[in-house]
Amino acid sequence: MIISTTLAVAVSFPAAAADVRERNATVASGKMERLFVHSDYGTDCRGGPAPKIALKTKPKNGKFGTAASVEVVKRDGHKCDGKKIDGIGVFYQSKPGFKGTDHVVYQRGTGKNAFVMDVTVTVK
Repeated sequence: MIISTTLAVAVSFPAAAADVRERNATVASGKMERLFVHSDYGTDCRGGPAPKIALKTKPKNGKFGTAASVEVVKRDGHKCDGKKIDGIGVFYQSKPGFKGTDHVVYQRGTGKNAFVMDVTVTVK
């Protein structure tokens, strides 16, 4: 006689804390301006595929967008310092005439290298 049983066990693990990076940027009112460029590069200083950008919280007083961009690596003493790397730029444009503070949150990348950018934008 064969007896078969199935045991179901529910296991829960605490969620990992999100890697959130708070940043500030200042832009001119009504102009599309690049806030940051994100890129990945290897030890050979060659760029890899641009990381994905996912908007989490839209700005209330403007527009958020992305476009292919070039970044110059700025890491003193690093062999890649000064090299140009292809990446993805994140851009913001306020509503015409708006002056004040806006806020945007986006995720950069996926998987273990992903992080969230929480950006306060000062519009002058």
